[in-house]
Parts: sequence; C-alpha cells; structure tokens
Amino acid sequence: MFSIPSLWNAFRFAYWNPGRRAYNKGCKRNRYQGFYAITILAGFANRATVVPKKLSELGYIKISKDLSSGIEAVGFWLFWVCIAFFGFWLFAKFFGNFKALREEG
Repeated sequence: MFSIPSLWNAFRFAYWNPGRRAYNKGCKRNRYQGFYAITILAGFANRATVVPKKLSELGYIKISKDLSSGIEAVGFWLFWVCIAFFGFWLFAKFFGNFKALREEG
C-alpha cells in the first residue's frame, strides 16, 4: 500500500520538477497559463454575478428581483462568451501549429 509521504513525493515530482519540460513545441508555457486564466475568470464572473441575488434573498441588501435577475443573466452570458473565446483560442493555436505538431510526431 502507498503511504502518504510516497504519494506526496510522486505528486511533487510530477508537478514541481523544474527540470521537466512543462510544455511542447506546439504551445508555449505562457499560453497554457493563459488558457487556465481564461477558464478561471469565466467561472469567477459567473459566480460573482450570482452574489447580489443571494445577498438580496438573505436580506443583506435590497435590490429588485428584476435587477438581480438581470445581473445573473449578464453573468451567465459573460461566462459563455469567455468559454467560447477559450475554445476559439485553443483551436486556433492547435490548428495554427499543426505543421510543427506534425513534424514532431
């Protein structure tokens, strides 16, 4: 059976090994960071726009239901716009670097 220290060492080696190449020819490391940032920002925008409705329901702030529903709808569409941008960017980089990926394989 695995012990906790051995699992921790395997995790640490797999993710924090400075000698390990964390990217490939087709996509540089900062693009991976950009992909990650876009998805995190999309989720944050979605959740942040739900807060006014929840605070209104709990009685901490007073806003109309129409306004809170409007804010929530803006968050919903902002989330999907960010996800669509992410998908477009991901496919554009993949197909843009297709020649380099084909040479690597």
